[in-house]
Amino acid sequence: MRIVLYILIATVSFTLFLIAFAPASPAWVLIRDDVKTRVPDLNIFRVGGTVWTGEAEIQFRDFPPSTLSWDVHAAELIGGQLKADLTLIGEDHHFATTAVFDEVSGAVQQLSGNIGSEYVNQVSRKIGLTFSGELIIDQVNLTADDRQVRSIDGVMHWTGGRTVLAISDEAQVVAFPRLDGKLYFENAEILLDVTSASESLLTVTLKQTGWAVVAIKARTFDLANMDWQGNGDLDQTVLLIEEKIL
Repeated sequence: MRIVLYILIATVSFTLFLIAFAPASPAWVLIRDDVKTRVPDLNIFRVGGTVWTGEAEIQFRDFPPSTLSWDVHAAELIGGQLKADLTLIGEDHHFATTAVFDEVSGAVQQLSGNIGSEYVNQVSRKIGLTFSGELIIDQVNLTADDRQVRSIDGVMHWTGGRTVLAISDEAQVVAFPRLDGKLYFENAEILLDVTSASESLLTVTLKQTGWAVVAIKARTFDLANMDWQGNGDLDQTVLLIEEKIL
């Protein structure tokens, strides 16, 4: 009986060792195709560490690459949830959040971080736009199921600065003060209202189809000292931009 007990202890110990130090790379191979199908513009490479604590290099479209690190809360698995602390760090950007998943839904809790202008400029200057300042994201929460986003809330701030529009022969420089943004969910759409001194400048709407609609009010052009066509109503939408981003 003592020999059987020793064998059982050794087997359990070895199993726990395999679980605790299971490498992340083989696990990633099992789900790689599914992730690529769902998010085709996201590239993930150099996956290292274990399934519990590790990191990977990721890149979305032409934006600079980032290092994603994770630390799984093993105790939460007993209740049927996967909970992990995540950090995303790269050139001129840094984020931290806690992600929670179960069989039918997922959530991003208290997402905070910042994006420097150079991170955005590496992509935006290709269309003639460069920015200065820093975007600060504060306490964003999101829930979703396997079909769509169910809720989102949070705030963000841009420190302000110069925006250069080089879309014609003569570049135009526009200076903006600090801008504030509020994220919320309405009619199955994600909305971002951007304001300056509590006055509305523009609204960004992200539809479940992946289309983004940016409605820019006359007040934005007035704040930037730019000419605009309209009836003098600063709340009038004078420019509407639509683009499929997801």
